[in-house]
Amino acid sequence: MKVRWRNRLLSPLVACGLVLQTAAWPPWGVSAAEANPPEFEVFRTTVTAPSTPSTHTVDVLNPNASWSLEATNAVLNNPQLPRVAILLITLNRKLLIVVLHPGHQVHRVPVSLRASNTLTVRLVGLRGATATVVLRGIDEHPPHITVRAPAAGVFLNVSPVSTQLLLSDDVAGLDPGRFAVRVDGQDRTSVFPTFPNALQVTVEGSLDLPDGSHALEVDIADRAGNTASTPAAFSVDRVPPVIANLSPADGATLDVPRPAISASLSDTLSGVDTDSIYVVLDGTDVTAQAAVTEHSIHLIPAADLADGTHTVELLLADRAGNHASASSTFTVITVPPLSAGFIHGFVFNAATEQPLADATITGRGLSGEVRTGPDGRFQFPTPGSGEALLTIDKPGFTSVQRRAEVFATRDVAVEPAFLTPLDSTITPILAVDGGLATNASGDLQVEFPPGAAPRDLDVRITRLAHERQLPGPIPPDLAHLDAVFFEPRFTTFEQPATFRHRNANNLPLGTRVILTLWNEDTHEWMDAGTGQVTGDGQWVEFPIVRFFCWYCDRLPRALPPQAKSPDRDEVSTTLAETREPKKGCEQQVGSVVCPESGELVIEHALPSLRTLGQTRQLRFLYRSTTASPTVLIGTDYRLDPVGSP
Repeated sequence: MKVRWRNRLLSPLVACGLVLQTAAWPPWGVSAAEANPPEFEVFRTTVTAPSTPSTHTVDVLNPNASWSLEATNAVLNNPQLPRVAILLITLNRKLLIVVLHPGHQVHRVPVSLRASNTLTVRLVGLRGATATVVLRGIDEHPPHITVRAPAAGVFLNVSPVSTQLLLSDDVAGLDPGRFAVRVDGQDRTSVFPTFPNALQVTVEGSLDLPDGSHALEVDIADRAGNTASTPAAFSVDRVPPVIANLSPADGATLDVPRPAISASLSDTLSGVDTDSIYVVLDGTDVTAQAAVTEHSIHLIPAADLADGTHTVELLLADRAGNHASASSTFTVITVPPLSAGFIHGFVFNAATEQPLADATITGRGLSGEVRTGPDGRFQFPTPGSGEALLTIDKPGFTSVQRRAEVFATRDVAVEPAFLTPLDSTITPILAVDGGLATNASGDLQVEFPPGAAPRDLDVRITRLAHERQLPGPIPPDLAHLDAVFFEPRFTTFEQPATFRHRNANNLPLGTRVILTLWNEDTHEWMDAGTGQVTGDGQWVEFPIVRFFCWYCDRLPRALPPQAKSPDRDEVSTTLAETREPKKGCEQQVGSVVCPESGELVIEHALPSLRTLGQTRQLRFLYRSTTASPTVLIGTDYRLDPVGSP
């Protein structure tokens, strides 16, 4: 087929100074097979001859990119249709002529574009000729991803986590359809808003995440198909650090002027930020004096602390910004005040008989509180003379009480206190249904009829097996059988409940057993009724209407007449009895013990001392007719002149 160029078509183009491109023109055309760089398409149209000019506005994101215009003979492979046509293309007022003929299916020419372009296309040829015009750009660079928040490696103390991503591509622009976000391998793209094709966008989302480490992955592609992926790791930590074993303990009384200040620190997720640690002593920052690590602080004050009250504060944060603080107020007494005495005592664990630390001692008529040290020892400063009623307790243990007569400027000791670990069994009792509460061994019971409990109760019954575990001494005319400590304390019932304990002493039927309770206000035992052995002989039971802390049941016992404290005229008689023990008694050097009668006589020489210009011999002389290993009995001593120095 031959094509004739008509002068009426070409003459105006020549007159305009354009160079006519004929079918043999491929100097500016490049076959698509010759190169295959990453490309993207911004415009496409298809025209069929005969056609009228069609005008299009084409906007591009980056006019400085490498652009090309591509013309395709759409019917090259269809022998039934004309295959030769002329495309007249005007781009921003510049005319391009493309001759489409067999053997040249695709023609491409580089072009320059503006941000906004006007493109006019007309196809001249036989009817049925078809051509496609495409504007393409070349982008050989991947897009960029910047994770603005959260920063890589950061520890955050909030959730949801605010996430901000900066996405950019300088040439083709971003492909919104190929944007993806994964957290810990899970697709979280949906929490981010959609965005248009652009060179740069900022997208923000909120990620609800648990505490722990997290991996963020962001993927994006540009319109040329270039891809980018950026990982970012961060952690969520909303748990504050832990301060433990702050020393001196709150309420402690110390006798050293420079007590060691220390604490243990821990944080399981982000770790303690050592730069955030501050140690403040009496309002002064003393951090510079401390040895600080991620796990502990320790310091010795640079100067002696004055006698009196002092406060140490510890403030810190973890790497996620969670804050923690602890404080302790303690007392330094290096010289006991002349106007006050001290109450001294020891506290033991009744189960292990080992010293019990951190027991709290408070007192009626005394201000503040003190705690026992690691050796179980405490000393309570008193303001002057008078009677002090002490309460000694610790969480997880029973409590006891002690009475002390205090004299100004003098110290006094109280009996050692034995605190008993609470029983491990807790029985839920429903107020409506009632029920049976027991201890772990099952030998103590409280039976609640329906409606007896004023509310639903968690009942715990703890046995006090030994008299030393009781809150105070029992009267000498009563023999201790059993004792219990009840929780919840001070609960009054709507109707009587029944308290039982195992008849371990095999008391016969009809034996009268006295139930007493300890009055915390008066520090004495009070009768609360009597009980009896059950018909099967297995239990001793009592009606009770309230849970006081301590109950004790006992048998009356007759006591021999109480011996008087020996005076000067009785000393020789006592010594004679010591040398000539009665029948059934045993004699050791300076002492006589009579197990059957309960008599005990002791004589003990003490080192001499000089007073009022005389050297005096001290002699400890004690006599009792009711000796008991479980009862503390008072003693007297006398000073007898034995001659001149």
